[in-house]
Amino acid sequence: MKILVIGAHIMDAELMAGGLAAKYSPFGHEIKFISLTGNKKDPLYEDMKKAEKILGVSSECLQIKKEDLLKDSVINNITVLLLKEKPDFLITHWSGSWHPTHRKAHFLILESIQRILKISGFSLSLENVLFGENFEDLKDFSPDLFIPLEEEEVNKWWSALDEFRIFREERSLDLEGNLSYFPYKGFYKSMARVHGLEIGVDYAIVFKKWHISRLL
Repeated sequence: MKILVIGAHIMDAELMAGGLAAKYSPFGHEIKFISLTGNKKDPLYEDMKKAEKILGVSSECLQIKKEDLLKDSVINNITVLLLKEKPDFLITHWSGSWHPTHRKAHFLILESIQRILKISGFSLSLENVLFGENFEDLKDFSPDLFIPLEEEEVNKWWSALDEFRIFREERSLDLEGNLSYFPYKGFYKSMARVHGLEIGVDYAIVFKKWHISRLL
């Protein structure tokens, strides 16, 4: 099974699906984290590469400039990526985000999928397109897929996230690019616990499915 997770920025994929990677990568499933923006000069790039070793994933940046991410022309980059990777599952941002690049990433990826649905060899089922939980993307986010996590898997997820300096320091970039406080650790640990209680286990990671009827 091949799982492709696409985030707008470095650390988005790890936040949305790090727990999933901790659960399934030990069983030989291929999991790849993609950041649409960022490059090797990004201060978080080194953190990303450290986190990938803990989670057992591969990760890379498409190096799209943040200002270009709002342009429809980058859909070609995403289309080439999807045709190259041919994932069985695709995870990305939910549309209900206050962050403009998260919203744009959501719609660009869905548009790209629709463009290549009829291409031979592209077998991604729309039922396997999922949206991850992200503190910036919570408007109308109602999960309908709950995946239980063992405490060991949760600890591996936190260990990977702790490699990111902004996660450790609990700092986030606002829309003007300024650092502001956000309690990453408290939020994500609490949500994993709450979602676990919702299904009668200690911890869980959640996703929202792409309801195909909305496409038609």
